[in-house]
Amino acid sequence: MRVERVEEPTVFGFTWHIYGLPEDDPRRTYVEFTLEQVGAATRLTVVESGFAQLSDDVHGKAHDGNTGGWASELAELVDYLDAA
Repeated sequence: MRVERVEEPTVFGFTWHIYGLPEDDPRRTYVEFTLEQVGAATRLTVVESGFAQLSDDVHGKAHDGNTGGWASELAELVDYLDAA
């Protein structure tokens, strides 16, 4: 993982290895977290890009793996925040 963008306290972006590719493959996806004030709440937006550089046979595995991973991790974040 390599940090690419930080704009405290609202933006954090990084690149990381693409799931399903060999460790030495130089291609990466870019993930950006953005926080936005919405009334009394805060909205978190997570965008991951870079899947278009992949061939069809790798794209599905990588995209589905990351989509499932983000769903799980963000659900854990919601549980943590709800308990706070």
